[in-house]
Amino acid sequence: MTSFDFFCLGRVVFGRGALDRIGPLAAGLGRRTLVVTNAGQPGDGGVADRLAGLLAAEGVAVTWCRQRGEPTVTDVEHALLAARSATCDSVIGLGGGSAVDAAKAVAGLLTNPGSPLDYMEVVGPGLPLRQPAAPWIAVPTTAGTGAEATRNAVIGCAEKKFKASLRSEHLLAKIAVIDPELAVSAAPQVTAASGLDALCQLIESYTSNRAQPLTDALALQGVSLAAPALPRVCADGADLD
Repeated sequence: MTSFDFFCLGRVVFGRGALDRIGPLAAGLGRRTLVVTNAGQPGDGGVADRLAGLLAAEGVAVTWCRQRGEPTVTDVEHALLAARSATCDSVIGLGGGSAVDAAKAVAGLLTNPGSPLDYMEVVGPGLPLRQPAAPWIAVPTTAGTGAEATRNAVIGCAEKKFKASLRSEHLLAKIAVIDPELAVSAAPQVTAASGLDALCQLIESYTSNRAQPLTDALALQGVSLAAPALPRVCADGADLD
C-alpha cells in the first residue's frame, strides 16, 4: 500500500461575491495587515479599492505593497520591512500568483528570523521554517497558478539568475477567498495563459510517479472541468459558468 502525505490550506471561501466576506475574515486574523497586490492599488477604482473599504469597515489597518512582476528576494525583503515597520500581524495576497507568492513568503518571514535566501532551495541553504507563518489570506484574481493552495513560494534570485522556492507546510494560507468575478476583467491572453497553466499542472499531477489517490481525484476532476471551459472563457471572460 502506498504511503503519502497530503497538505492543504485551512479554509476555502468560494463563490460569486466571495470578496464581500473578507472583512470579518481578515479581522479574525489580525488588526494590522500588509496587502501585497499586483491587481491595482487604492485610488484606481478597482478591486483594491473594494478591498480597502471592506477592511476599513472592520477596523483593519492596511499597509499596501505593490508587486511588479515575479517576486524577487529584494521584493520580499522590501515588503517584509514595510510589514515590520507597520507592526503588521497578518498578510493578504491580492492578484495573480506573483502577488500571492510574495505575500506567502512575507508571512513566513514575519515569524522566522533571517532573510529569504536562508530558506530558499538550491540558491540558499534551504533552512526549515521553524515557526508557523503569520496568518495570511490569499485572494487570487486569475484562475490557474494555484499559488493560493500550495506550501511553496517561488522567488527569483537576481544574483544567481535563478528562481527557487521557500517550501514548508507552515506557509499554507489560513484562508483562500476565491471570487470568480475578480477574474472577469483579465485580458484574454492572461486568461488563456493562466488557464493552460492550471490544465498542465493537473496533467502533470496525474502522470507524476508520486501521484496518490487524493491528488488523482482532484486532478481528474480538474481536467474534466478545465478542458471544455477554457475555449469558452477565453472567448468571453464574463462567462462565469
